[in-house]
Amino acid sequence: MPSGPAKCAGVWTWTPGRWTSFGTIPAARLGALCLGLGVLWASPAWSQWTASTPAPAGWLQLPVGEDVYQALGGQSLAHLRIVDALNREQAFAVCTPQPSPPPVQAWVPVMPLNVGLRARIDAAGQLARQGGPGVEAAPPWTDWILDLREYPQDLLTIQLPTSVDVSQVQLRSSPNAQQWSRPLPFQATGHTLTLATPETPTLLRIDIDGGVDQAPQALELGFRSPIPPATLHWFSAGVPSGEPARVRRPYGIQGARLSQAPAELTALTLASRLNARDAWKSRGQWQPGTTPPTLTLATVGDREWRLQTQPANLELEWELAHAAHEIRLPTGLSLPLAIDIGDKPSRQLHCDDRRWQHASSTLSLEPLSATQSATRAPEAQPTNIRPWFLVLVAAVIAVLWWRKRRR
Repeated sequence: MPSGPAKCAGVWTWTPGRWTSFGTIPAARLGALCLGLGVLWASPAWSQWTASTPAPAGWLQLPVGEDVYQALGGQSLAHLRIVDALNREQAFAVCTPQPSPPPVQAWVPVMPLNVGLRARIDAAGQLARQGGPGVEAAPPWTDWILDLREYPQDLLTIQLPTSVDVSQVQLRSSPNAQQWSRPLPFQATGHTLTLATPETPTLLRIDIDGGVDQAPQALELGFRSPIPPATLHWFSAGVPSGEPARVRRPYGIQGARLSQAPAELTALTLASRLNARDAWKSRGQWQPGTTPPTLTLATVGDREWRLQTQPANLELEWELAHAAHEIRLPTGLSLPLAIDIGDKPSRQLHCDDRRWQHASSTLSLEPLSATQSATRAPEAQPTNIRPWFLVLVAAVIAVLWWRKRRR
């Protein structure tokens, strides 16, 4: 048994070996007290925001703002509860938005080969032809070799000349010009080939059945753009620089910065620790040359952060950052949506679901005023736990009645 006071401690507490009475409360009054506490515990939070869009089309996208993070405190976005206009609680996905920049287009030189020639990488690291005695580099060209070592991104598309019969083409890749892969699957739209599975080949070989008399100097290829840095959500640390800031969020910190940098600022040092008993760990430094001064880092889950300046007496306001998030909801919902904070995580959808690949609409989130929040309760009801409190009250009454009979 625990050594602390029992629940409804105005009546009984536990000390090692026996129960001690702190006075008598009528059973009916005790039951009403515990039932009242149960009603308060089971009551849902009232709505804090509404969300809608003028003309919804496709799935719904809701960017998360600072007011939502502050209201959640140390809870994750999964604790949001979203109810549509038809009183239906909705599952949603919590995702980190990633911009999709257009592919990078590049013209890559072509080295044509005939049946008697093959490609090799020479001692200087250059792509070259190699053939037997008397073999000349002359058409018909049956293979086109492209050196892609300068392009470390995924290959997406290949634009062929209109003179090439796409049905006679196969694609193969190689890391060293010695072993070549099986044919790579692709889809052809006109003379544009799109790889079914984007990959990053070192060398690409285009096999042309029967060969062609002419080969282009270069082909236009489309590569996936480099992955842009993650979008960050910045928020005030709440204390001057030099003082520890406590972060009450479940998301790891990925950056720190000053919104304004005075001319006398010469350096910044960022440090973090798990709690007050932990030692400070350096997370990065900044030297003049970046405006505003910003420090970025890998995700760190520490809860206390400190930004120190040189000179040390500069008490400046500073900000921290974690990954930005958005809420995604499926199509067909009745708007507007009522959004509040539930007492348990909501049912979650996956961010890699194909439904998010189509058109979407961005929701507009509006916080309710204090008056609206006090007068509007959400229509959706959470899981009913009040019967468990009735059982608890009945058990307490039964214990009191039994003790009275024994006296």
